[in-house]
Amino acid sequence: IIADMQAHFDNMKCPNSGNVHTHLTSLHMKYEELCAISMVLTDNQYVTHIIGSLPYYY
Repeated sequence: IIADMQAHFDNMKCPNSGNVHTHLTSLHMKYEELCAISMVLTDNQYVTHIIGSLPYYY
């Protein structure tokens, strides 16, 4: 289950025509779920994932 949650988080991407605010909210909720099960992401890892999940024009 933990691996599935991590994979879902890793695969979260905001579509080019998607709502970035909604995407960031979903991403943060999934991040909080991972933290709740003791999955540790450093701030750098989290920020890198956020940037990588945004459309290229950001």
